[in-house]
Amino acid sequence: MKHIFKIITVVLLVFSAIELNAQTSVIDFTLTSKSVNISGQNVAITSTFNKTGNSLIWTLYTNEKTDVNNFIITNTTGYWNQDSSSGELTYSLVNDGQQANLHLLGQDTGISATFIFNINDTEQAIYIFNIETFSYQ
Repeated sequence: MKHIFKIITVVLLVFSAIELNAQTSVIDFTLTSKSVNISGQNVAITSTFNKTGNSLIWTLYTNEKTDVNNFIITNTTGYWNQDSSSGELTYSLVNDGQQANLHLLGQDTGISATFIFNINDTEQAIYIFNIETFSYQ
């Protein structure tokens, strides 16, 4: 009887590990967008987000220059299923004392990314990115 109990326990642990591997809040990725919706208007600006560990780098490309913004991830909430690229994650970010959030939503229709930059205590700038590519690192 003890032997059967040990086998069942091991099987349950294996299945739990498989499920934890599929759904996680710890993913590293690169996403690319060729346009962003700002205040209801689509603007043709190419951006990439590279997330590695507790670092998120947002690079904006325009005709004149390249702008690189380095954020530190201070908190992550939600879950993500890497196998189906579905789930919902919110990254709390900071850059030189400025607070921001990156919200990822993965559904059957694709992945959306919303970047919310806290301008001050009462104002926010909201950018909704039209995702072209999303890949895992």
